[in-house]
Amino acid sequence: MRCSPKLGRVSHHSCPILGEHPKSLPLVKRLLKLTPIVPAAIVPLDMSAPWRLKHFNMLNLVFTHNGQDQYKKFFREVEMICLDQEMRPEELLEAAKMICMAARTAPKGRGLDFLKTAILTGEDKAKLAARMRDIAKRDNLAFFERDAGNVEQAGVLLLFGTRAQPLGLNGCGFCGRASCGDLATDGGLCAFNSGDLGIAVGSAASRAADLRIDNRILYSAGKAALELGIMGEDVRMILGMPLSVSGKSPFFDR
Repeated sequence: MRCSPKLGRVSHHSCPILGEHPKSLPLVKRLLKLTPIVPAAIVPLDMSAPWRLKHFNMLNLVFTHNGQDQYKKFFREVEMICLDQEMRPEELLEAAKMICMAARTAPKGRGLDFLKTAILTGEDKAKLAARMRDIAKRDNLAFFERDAGNVEQAGVLLLFGTRAQPLGLNGCGFCGRASCGDLATDGGLCAFNSGDLGIAVGSAASRAADLRIDNRILYSAGKAALELGIMGEDVRMILGMPLSVSGKSPFFDR
């Protein structure tokens, strides 16, 4: 591909701006491994001073030229065919972040936000599944063993927790105590804390459904997370949500 003297549509194969600097091309090649898209940049071809690739993300390149940053957008061109492509780990993580955002924006009592979220993958997810199996043996709870298998099958495990903080609503009594002071003395959990957690998890499940990502809410995963202290000592209740993308949901017909 030839470049215009003033403005060129340039790929990493043809452009001397990318090709002449040894540190530039490996970075671009690394980008190409992350996406089935071959990028090309629109860059002014002023070669009176050297251009250097400063940094990039999935959609943009930033060059330095004459001491100033130049911001260059990619043109996204599909140049390969992907057949029967399963969702890749980085794509599932992006979906997990959107699901957590849905939980964050769910309505909460008095507008007070005590929600905590976490995304577990790899060794952290495996460690939680192992604790679930330990609980199954210790407390004779067979379903913890079954749910641990689901966590292992899932690409990502989401955790949603709430801190214990009475809302101080006069005349409430939903927790079964006469006042918030009595609740704090007994070490109980405010009914609005658990209720808000349920609303947030419902919002998260709705977002997962929008994305057509298989999921299931697991109390057992939350119990293991509490024992491991993953979300901090101030979190008193946790629910887990494993996510899976496959031809058939692993969370049914268990």
